[in-house]
Amino acid sequence: MDSAVLNWLDSASILILRLALGGLLLVNLTAAVGYLKAPGHRFVDRWASSWLAANLILLGAGAGAPLVAGVAKLVVAGMSGMLGSATPTVVP
Repeated sequence: MDSAVLNWLDSASILILRLALGGLLLVNLTAAVGYLKAPGHRFVDRWASSWLAANLILLGAGAGAPLVAGVAKLVVAGMSGMLGSATPTVVP
């Protein structure tokens, strides 16, 4: 049970990190293309706050998910050590 939870936490944190990195790439490439195609500073004035918010949310998710998963893995490992293993281990 513990290994299943730990594996799920690992896979979930890696998936969220990959999605956040992909989102950052997509948002920033879109912003770069929009900036290069729009004349003047109209694009920057209109979209700078939305661009910044999207970047901060994606950075928070990308950094926060592995951090939360790491803390949760420590808690699961600590609780399983305190409560003992559900299946007895046989030492030869």
